[in-house]
Amino acid sequence: MNPLKKLAVSLAAITFVAAALHSVAATPSSEAAQMVAKSKAVEASGVAVKLVKSADKDAKTETAVAVVTAGLKKHPAALSSILSGVLKAAPESTEAIVNAALDVLPDASITIVRVASEAVPSKSDVILAAATKKVPAKRAVIEREMASIRTRRLVASPAASGPVGAALSGGVVTQTGVGGTPPVQVNAYGGADPGRP
Repeated sequence: MNPLKKLAVSLAAITFVAAALHSVAATPSSEAAQMVAKSKAVEASGVAVKLVKSADKDAKTETAVAVVTAGLKKHPAALSSILSGVLKAAPESTEAIVNAALDVLPDASITIVRVASEAVPSKSDVILAAATKKVPAKRAVIEREMASIRTRRLVASPAASGPVGAALSGGVVTQTGVGGTPPVQVNAYGGADPGRP
């Protein structure tokens, strides 16, 4: 084989490999992750939510995970806004998103559980299972936090009405009497009772 043919074959092979690598590197989720990483901390949540909402149904989970990972690596202080926004945009991907957030910030597991369960209350059990599996050392603390969140949700719910709801929410519990004479206040000090001489 002559040298010119070898060069042409090797250039074609290099071009093919480069194109294949470019197509792998330029997936929509990696482009979305780069956009979130390039954004300012204040804008990261809004950019992430727009990217997840605009993603195809098939790629929504992959995009959400990539966006959360990139956003939390670049802007860890924006944890609450990025995580809650993406979870509300893709609630069907809750477990994958929580796992991605716990991979990036395992020390913030309690905050991640709180934010996630407040963003998607219907997936609290999934969030708890994912968090305790990912960070088993903090299992007891995470379970206490989840119990606290569920209690706050119960107290704040409109279904908590009547005496039980008032007792749970710190309101005033009133009781209606059955009838008869009302109880007489007894004073322990002598002479203070108006019925005594």
